[in-house]
Amino acid sequence: MATRISQSRYFLRGALALFLLSCNMLGVPQQPVETAAAPGPEGTSEDVQMEGVLFQDDFSDPASGVWNVNQSDTIIREYIDGEFRTFVNNDEFSYSYPPALTQQSFGDVRIEVDVRRVSGADDASAYLLCRRQAERQYIFGDVDFEGEARIGLVSGELQEILADEEGIAGLQEGVNHLRLDCIANAISLYANGNLVASTEVDGPAQGAVGFASGGAGAGQTDFRFDNFIVYKP
Repeated sequence: MATRISQSRYFLRGALALFLLSCNMLGVPQQPVETAAAPGPEGTSEDVQMEGVLFQDDFSDPASGVWNVNQSDTIIREYIDGEFRTFVNNDEFSYSYPPALTQQSFGDVRIEVDVRRVSGADDASAYLLCRRQAERQYIFGDVDFEGEARIGLVSGELQEILADEEGIAGLQEGVNHLRLDCIANAISLYANGNLVASTEVDGPAQGAVGFASGGAGAGQTDFRFDNFIVYKP
């Protein structure tokens, strides 16, 4: 069922996003670091991990050092009022989506997060990423407010859209719940409990995980994330 997108806006989106992700100003670590589970925010414990939770963060501890924070005129990643803010000026950096990433590496996972939009165009998306091996090697799923969901693979200079679904129940105003399953080669994306895209991806077997917002052709994209959880499937 894998499809490839020929529309020019996706090639442009991919090229510009890859360029920006390679810039040092994004503050993204060059390689994911293999470590034991980092001390998480309050509420993370061995008992919780035994129940299938590999990692969780409610963004209540800005001093945790887990996430790659960054502030500039065009890109912001920061803790704010118990949430994590991702901002990108898509007027200046069209189609960019600078991610917040863990340093810890994971294999098969189910990733879940709550997300809401503060500002941004309807074609701005919320993203979940898995198996990020380097700046330009990872798997992503994204959903926007126009009813479109995608799963893609970034490898080197190529961004390949492997599933593109239109007319789905996309993001809504208020808090949305996103889920991305990365299990062997099977990748599935859910929005508010609904399966919105799925495909098989021949990509990396493990890597960092994270989230992002942006991908719009224009606008001041400002999203807030909360309750980020990585489960063992």
